Amino acid sequence: MNPSVKAMITKRTRNALVGLLVISVLLIITIQKTGIDKMNKNTDNSKAIIAVLSGKLSLPLDPRNIVMISNYHLHSNLWGTLLASNPAEALASLKSVSEDGLKYRLVLKPEIKFSDGSPILMTDVVSSINRLLATLDNGHFNPKTAIESVKAIDDRELEFSLHQETPSFQFLLSIPEMGIVPEKSVVNDELRTLQITSGAYSLVEHEGERLELKKNPHYLGHQPRSPNRVSLRFMSDSAQLAEDAKAVGAHFIEASNTSEVQSMRRMSGDSQYTILSTRPSLSFYALLNDRALSEKQRVAISDLVSRNLGYELDPATEKRSFELSPPKTFASLGLTSSLTALKSKPEDLPSKVTMAKTNSALNESIASTLSNAGVEIIWLDSSAAKEADIRVRSQGMNSDFPEIEYHLLLLSQWAAFTPQAGEEELIMKALHEPDNSKRAEYIQRVSRAMVEDARVVPLLVRSYMHAIDHGVLEVPKFSDYDGDVRFSRMNTKE
Repeated sequence: MNPSVKAMITKRTRNALVGLLVISVLLIITIQKTGIDKMNKNTDNSKAIIAVLSGKLSLPLDPRNIVMISNYHLHSNLWGTLLASNPAEALASLKSVSEDGLKYRLVLKPEIKFSDGSPILMTDVVSSINRLLATLDNGHFNPKTAIESVKAIDDRELEFSLHQETPSFQFLLSIPEMGIVPEKSVVNDELRTLQITSGAYSLVEHEGERLELKKNPHYLGHQPRSPNRVSLRFMSDSAQLAEDAKAVGAHFIEASNTSEVQSMRRMSGDSQYTILSTRPSLSFYALLNDRALSEKQRVAISDLVSRNLGYELDPATEKRSFELSPPKTFASLGLTSSLTALKSKPEDLPSKVTMAKTNSALNESIASTLSNAGVEIIWLDSSAAKEADIRVRSQGMNSDFPEIEYHLLLLSQWAAFTPQAGEEELIMKALHEPDNSKRAEYIQRVSRAMVEDARVVPLLVRSYMHAIDHGVLEVPKFSDYDGDVRFSRMNTKE
């Protein structure tokens, strides 16, 4: 064969082989990419879950700046806490509590990381707590009232010293204000970025009342199919909340105010959504000063107010918002010309009572009810509220630690009352009882005693209502829905 022809054939063969090799490589890459895309389609939802929360977004975005419940939900998703109701979500574990209840030791989990993959160090934990301790004496939670100091024992163990025994301290360590922020993200005491977080999600984009969140792959508490991306929208109080949320394609909606709840109720027949009412989040009650009012007078006032609210509420009974709104709410209390007859004797009512002047509609309505029954109302300046015969109070409730709420409720009331036989002993037992169930039992017994002699008059509780797009998200199967808006606890449909 001619050498030049042979060389040409060899060159063509070599080029063909190179071309075949290139095609094979491209084919392998395409197959791999197709497999990866298919896997990502199963594990990474390309479409973000759209969630709408009622209320305004509080700025700056910082766990120290939590004012409204919607912001509480936001920061619950961004920041991990040392303890949690679900131990899998906690960044640490409780090692010991001193006999006097003033020192708590915790141990950090070795595998905890921020959303960028960097380890969560003891310096991040201590600086986060000290930063919170240095904040103003106000806000949703003021740790100064409980925590004296925090110190690192070594790189895994830390110790809290408290001002006084605080059985609710474990619960306080689980709320988002106590979230651990990366020390490197704080400059001149300002949290400069939320792209690196310790919680289930981190912030990708923020524009006005819209926030885009992405899953933190290093968070320990995700459900198997928790949303990979969440588009979070804040909508101010609106009687059209549900309709406005549906218009933006919301898969999850939370309503917290009366007008919004009514809007949500109109969606109850919508086949796209399942409507759930949460456990109570806030309870309202009246305190009757037993140093100024006799037991007969307290019972008569309690009887009058309770009967004209339309229901009586045991403090250990959880009611749901759809049971309370309507038939009667505080907006209609006392505004009718005729009152339901008292079970007690009308003459047992006091001739006059003092109340603090506030802008509370509930306070005004109780005053109107008493006035319609012939009781003279003497208004005090709000600064003298502690001296009033009748005080309207509210108490936040937490479904993860309900026994703690009885404790907080009791402590917020106790200074106003004269201890009855046996109550002080139960209080002391509750304060020193480490077992949650036993402590709850003691406090419930005292709470019931307070209600029975009308030192405490339960008024109403407020729950939230949620609409869940059951075509996209799994609807919780448990009947006692806690309503905690943590997207890491939700599952998308397969």
